Amino acid sequence: VEGIEFIGCKFSNERTDKVWNSAKPYNRAIAALSSNLKIVGSCNDPDANGEITAGTPADFEGFDRAIELGGHNESYSSQINKCSFSNNVYGVHIDVMPQVSIRRNLFTIGTCDISALNSPYNYGTSLKKCSGFEIEENNFTHAGNYISIGLHPKNTNMESNADENNQLYCNYTFNMRHAVFSSGNNKGQGNSKGLRLLCNKFTASNLTDIKIEPIGTSSNSDGIGVKQGQFDATNSNEIAAGNKFSQNTSAYHLFHNCSESFTYLYNGSDASTIPTNNFSTYLQTIDLVSADVVANTCPSNIQNGIEYPMDAQKEAELYTRFNSAKLAYWNLYYNYQQLIDGGSTPAMLLEIQNTWPQEAWDLRNDLLAISPYVSREALLEAAHSGILPDALLLETCLANPDATQSEDFLMQLENDIPNPLPLYMIELIRDSWDTETPRTILEGGLANYGAEKDYTFNRLMANKKFISPAGKDYIAIRTLHLSRNELHDRYAIVDVYMAENNYGSASDELSSIPLNYTLSDLQVDEHENYVDYVEIMEAMFNSSKTIYELTQAEIDELELIADANTGLSSAKARNLLCFAYDLCDYYYPDTTGSGNPKAIPAIHESADKVYNDLYNKVTVSPNPAKDYTTFSWELTSLKNNAVLEIFNVSGKLVHSKNITHKTGSYIWDTSKQKTGIYIYRVVENDNILNSGKVTINK
Repeated sequence: VEGIEFIGCKFSNERTDKVWNSAKPYNRAIAALSSNLKIVGSCNDPDANGEITAGTPADFEGFDRAIELGGHNESYSSQINKCSFSNNVYGVHIDVMPQVSIRRNLFTIGTCDISALNSPYNYGTSLKKCSGFEIEENNFTHAGNYISIGLHPKNTNMESNADENNQLYCNYTFNMRHAVFSSGNNKGQGNSKGLRLLCNKFTASNLTDIKIEPIGTSSNSDGIGVKQGQFDATNSNEIAAGNKFSQNTSAYHLFHNCSESFTYLYNGSDASTIPTNNFSTYLQTIDLVSADVVANTCPSNIQNGIEYPMDAQKEAELYTRFNSAKLAYWNLYYNYQQLIDGGSTPAMLLEIQNTWPQEAWDLRNDLLAISPYVSREALLEAAHSGILPDALLLETCLANPDATQSEDFLMQLENDIPNPLPLYMIELIRDSWDTETPRTILEGGLANYGAEKDYTFNRLMANKKFISPAGKDYIAIRTLHLSRNELHDRYAIVDVYMAENNYGSASDELSSIPLNYTLSDLQVDEHENYVDYVEIMEAMFNSSKTIYELTQAEIDELELIADANTGLSSAKARNLLCFAYDLCDYYYPDTTGSGNPKAIPAIHESADKVYNDLYNKVTVSPNPAKDYTTFSWELTSLKNNAVLEIFNVSGKLVHSKNITHKTGSYIWDTSKQKTGIYIYRVVENDNILNSGKVTINK
């Protein structure tokens, strides 16, 4: 749907109990799939402290998810401005929609009783697998008895095809349990991307101002951007992050549970902007830097003229900033790629794989010759080869401190390689992380110019999507994507062609991606999945069908794409299935004997499910499996014994295993199981702690 505007509307759920559980209906005021919506009220502008008061509505009261926007095509986006939200489990939930603008809204959180779900969490704004968003100058206030989370970014960066800089800017929170709760991959790949938290004001948080959690086993991708701060390209100055932290002694300012380190820039002249009460499960994961950092004045982007549609002068200014940052970024990136592993990471990995033990000195010399630009992958390959003795491996690691800055990396050196390093060597490597090398400077420059490049790009792209109520200028959107020309842009161009029903050009664009980009294994899987997704969309168009008229076979094909979980193609397929057929992320297998799991009502991502996903982790490897697979779990909330249950697609229980400890693993013999998709869940007293799917391929 294009161009619908909701201005000054009031949405109120008739139910008055405001108590939610899995037996009650899942309800939304506005739900849209790949639409251009403008939802606008007239809340008053922030006062000097950043607080917002309600004016004339749009008001949203009494819903599970007041506004839910999902995407299956990136040619669309929406605006939600100056609205008021209260008595909702989720105020705004966005899933796979780029360039969404959420500005100057008032969220009153914590008044919705969901204690029946054993997880009394209320959310202001939740962002899942989104990029390019504009979340600015919103007010989040806790005013009830239930636990509140203000901003919840989740997996906003993905290696497969969405990897860029995002930011949460100038938001105000009061009395939140967690003001910002970052979960999963909001960091991106390498050391130049990721989510930045800038100029937010946190007041009287109950537990944390900023909480950063992995999803599942902590990985190198989970976390936030490695540099928390800004950069003034005109004066070449580092600028502080500018967040103001809660001054009550009970609240953690930074609570960090991911293995990757990040640098937080602050200016020492304002005590309220210095994060002093911090916690990390890993050592040296928060590097606080104040020297020569300019104070952040936190100017309003809205007052400075980024409104949609932009006037011509503002658009021209943004284009100038974008082109300047893009040129600086690519110049640095070229030099960086020439230096990492001597310009050829694959060749370096091959050399390590083919090197014999007697050539340890040659390998050591080759690695030191390109230090400090040896990649983490090359160091791990050398360590796992068993070629280098402890002293030479330590020497090489100390010469490349940027590549070693991960607790996961150190754990492999300590436990997993053929000749594990002793603890004192591990500590020496950890101590080297404070060393600034030319690589550190290069990566800092990439982070700075990349953030400016992506911010200006996304504001220009939002303008292209919002300014045309009579119909989009698809050529202008494609041209802007080509001007940045990163991997994610090429997939977005495929979507633009599909929005025009030009499937021939969409297929040609898709075919060109492997020819122009070196893809990782995960990115190859995502590309293959995207090809399948486009073919289904083309078949639907050629048959003159809407998304509500798919055959069961086509639905099953989309389910396979969604279940592959390779990246945005899977998320888009799931959004389409959820919106049109109620086949959402989570549903219980059929244990009633009907043999039709799709006939059972979908179990949507309730607050209870979100809680269990965050605190109870289950991983399955290998997946797909052939003869066996291993279930590993960390069940933080486990109080009694639980059961691991595995069902086939007909809903028949095929295997179960009692679980008596919070952590553990179990090997399931799949050699006698049929090829297909199996559903597992971990259940404690009818409470599903975790669930997922495992595929068996023979």
